[in-house]
Amino acid sequence: MSEQETLWLAYGETAGYVQRPASKERAVREVKDDTLSKRQLLISEYLDSAWLQGMTWKELSDKTSLHHGKVSGALSNLHGKGVVFMLRKQRNKCHPYILARYRSQFADDEVFDEPARTRNGTRNALLAELLEVCRTGDADAIAAQVRKIDQA
Repeated sequence: MSEQETLWLAYGETAGYVQRPASKERAVREVKDDTLSKRQLLISEYLDSAWLQGMTWKELSDKTSLHHGKVSGALSNLHGKGVVFMLRKQRNKCHPYILARYRSQFADDEVFDEPARTRNGTRNALLAELLEVCRTGDADAIAAQVRKIDQA
């Protein structure tokens, strides 16, 4: 893999998958055979050419002939790794994505710098924090973290 073809993985060792054998096998295969890095590079190149206008998943799908899941998955990884950000304003009911190098051109209230987190994702993050607090042995901190989880 060349330096230009850096692979951005926001979900561990793959770009993410659902808990089904075919999905996991696809995700692992796409990392090993460079399909994922090539897709991310292609999408990054289109976003670079769009400059400050950015592109929506739909526009990228139309240009690349990739279906929604492939484009959306690549964008999620790029967004999660800070390579792109999303505009709050919508175009044709979709949010445009823009390369992070153009972030300084936008006010904080115009963008989403991080991808949305699902309820399950939020809970998993809180559980990971709880594990770290448990390792300290601080009973008060553990109780506070458990309350945070219960409120989520």
